[in-house]
Amino acid sequence: MGKSLNYFFPDKAEKKAEKFEVVASKRFKDEEGNYIPWSFRLFSAKEINDIQKASVRTTNTNGKIQASTDMDYLKIRAILESLEYPNLKDEELQNAYDVMSDRELLEVLLEGRELERLGSRVLTQQGFIDDINEMIGEAKN
Repeated sequence: MGKSLNYFFPDKAEKKAEKFEVVASKRFKDEEGNYIPWSFRLFSAKEINDIQKASVRTTNTNGKIQASTDMDYLKIRAILESLEYPNLKDEELQNAYDVMSDRELLEVLLEGRELERLGSRVLTQQGFIDDINEMIGEAKN
């Protein structure tokens, strides 16, 4: 007797998550003093694969080719390509901080540790890493 495929039809499946929010900084608050979360869209499996491939760097040391993931590139690209709010491409917002790109604005808006924490959360939420401990373990090796 075969297993039923009924559970996999659209009317039985739970709706896919499409977005997530992260409080990137406690410095940005609304009128009532609530922290303003940043909104991100979740990547498709193809987008994750494409970004991972683009993040691979190869080195040739004494004829031995090694590949590694450029975690800084991966982090920044994942943040900028999935961020929906705030819109860091907004010209008025960039002008207010006297910057010329979404990356520069991101780096000006967030302090160093805030950017690191946001990057870790985005990479985890997007499925690039299981958790921060896995990333730390890889960095040590």
